[in-house]
Amino acid sequence: MYATKGNEVYVNLYISNTTEILLKNKTLQLSQKTDYPWDGKVEIDVLNNEPIDATIKLRVPGWARNEVMDGDLYRYMDKENPAIQLSVNGESKNVSVEDGYITLQNQSWKQNDKIVIAFEMPIRKVISHELVAANIGKMALERGPWSTVLKKSTTPKVC
Repeated sequence: MYATKGNEVYVNLYISNTTEILLKNKTLQLSQKTDYPWDGKVEIDVLNNEPIDATIKLRVPGWARNEVMDGDLYRYMDKENPAIQLSVNGESKNVSVEDGYITLQNQSWKQNDKIVIAFEMPIRKVISHELVAANIGKMALERGPWSTVLKKSTTPKVC
C-alpha cells in the first residue's frame, strides 16, 4: 500500500488502514479512511505526536487520469476529464499530476493534519481499438476501478 524513498512516502492503494512508516530515523503514523472503490473520497490523518518532515505522494489511478490502460488498445468514448479534489487541513489545493502522482512537497506533518482526496467516478463507456475484431459490437461500462462488459447481442440499443 505504501512505499518510501528517502523522506518520500508513496500512497499507492486506497483502503482503510492504520500504519507506521519508517523514514530515516523517525516514524510517520497515518490513518486512512475510505469506502473506495465504492466512493472516491479518501481521508488520510496524521497521528504523530511529534512533527515529522516528509513528502507525501498520492497515486492517481489511470482511470482518473483519463487512461483506460497504457497504449491505444482501449479508450473512453467521451472526452471528459474526471475531477480530482484535494485539500490539506481543509484548504483546497491545486492538483498537478506528474508520473501518476500528486506530490505534497516536504512539509512538517503533525498530529491532526488531514489530507482529503476525492476522485470523481462517473460512469463511462470504454471501447477497444477498431482493429480488434473480437471486440466489435462490445463495450465496457466503467465507474472508477469497476468495469463490466456489454455485448451487442444482449444490449442492441447500447452499442
